[in-house]
Amino acid sequence: MEHRFEYRHLTTERDLDDYLNYTRFKSPAAIGIMAVIALFALASAALLAAILITGWGGARGVAAGVVLVAVFLIVLPASFFFSGASAGKRLKEAFRGRSGETTAYFTDSVMHFDPGEGDPIDEEFSHVKEVIETERLILVKTWMRSTCFFAKEGFTVGTPEELKAFLASKGIRVSG
Repeated sequence: MEHRFEYRHLTTERDLDDYLNYTRFKSPAAIGIMAVIALFALASAALLAAILITGWGGARGVAAGVVLVAVFLIVLPASFFFSGASAGKRLKEAFRGRSGETTAYFTDSVMHFDPGEGDPIDEEFSHVKEVIETERLILVKTWMRSTCFFAKEGFTVGTPEELKAFLASKGIRVSG
């Protein structure tokens, strides 16, 4: 089967930074957690209003409301951010010291992605959800797996622009 596009690149820390900067707070789980935080913030504000209306007013009522709002508007989002940052740090540690290059090829019907160490991925284009271009990367989001990312300078056969056009011709949404 003919390879329409080929890719070979040793992933750098800068590549990982670009990937993490794009994906942080954009996953469905992150959006869901932020929605829950917003609901808790609204509930806290409602509780504060109830405290003030029912007579537990004064300094104690205001202090209780401020503490509730602070917990849900500052502490929870900060803990979410730092847990995301630690996940990024773990990803960087996993890539540090890797010996293999990331390789990939695209045929007319499948994308083959081999991170060098670990399990290679063969993904049919019908399972590719979206292609996103950043300044330095091409991100390929699939339905069942995480995002595969390709540094633009790593293409040895074909160009990033040709790949985007090829994937768009397959009915895949391309943005960026």
